[in-house]
Amino acid sequence: MKLRARLEKQGIASVALMDYETYLRSTLWKAIQQWVLERDNFSCVICGQSKLGRLLEVHVHHRSYELSTFEGRNASQLVTLCGWCHGKVEFYSSGEKRVSIQEKESEYQRLAALHRSIVENGLPLQIRKRGASGSASFSVHYVGPKGYLEFYALGSLMAELICSLYGASQGKLRLPIRRGIGKRTPGTGPYIIDRTTKKIVVKTLCSEDMAEVKVSKSCSYPVQRHFMKGIQQAKYWRIESTVVQPSAPAAALAKRAHG
Repeated sequence: MKLRARLEKQGIASVALMDYETYLRSTLWKAIQQWVLERDNFSCVICGQSKLGRLLEVHVHHRSYELSTFEGRNASQLVTLCGWCHGKVEFYSSGEKRVSIQEKESEYQRLAALHRSIVENGLPLQIRKRGASGSASFSVHYVGPKGYLEFYALGSLMAELICSLYGASQGKLRLPIRRGIGKRTPGTGPYIIDRTTKKIVVKTLCSEDMAEVKVSKSCSYPVQRHFMKGIQQAKYWRIESTVVQPSAPAAALAKRAHG
């Protein structure tokens, strides 16, 4: 009743008589929006990302266009979504906007079910180490359902691990500033430079489901151990298996021996 009284002060008899753009500018919607955000703790109900303490864009999404939803009386049809999830719900991959509320709800349900599956199963990785001789390079392979990568990119994980490695180096390493580290799209490969030699000592090359970590022989920091620990602590990512691969010369000898 208080919210309706606010409308009356604006000379509006009913929400049903408002066009959508006017509704979004109304004090009624601003009040509804605020309590929905507070109810959801400013966190996306699909992926769980929270605005609290972060520069994250969050929106309140209408799951239906019924009058009870617009008036804020049907709380279940009003949810908080992060900008990324809201964009997926509102737009096709082509960038064209969805018009049908049924299609929007179908996409909302698909994304919610997909993320629940990620939470339940995790994002499994296989670490493939090189032989004992040579450099300390290794590779990280994603071995789970490909659909999970719609939410979480291996390139983003590698960027986070590179950042943590830089933080742990106590100023010995330098991290070139690159944009888009937190995005959910695969990166081309973050790297780290030794402050003294000015040379790249750790480099990652990322595709959608595989990341190659190349470590210079001059790098004394235990990169592989740091990455393994970081993956174990990362949200949803998990190490499913570790495979030790023979170095190139050893592999050639083994092939000749069996030939």
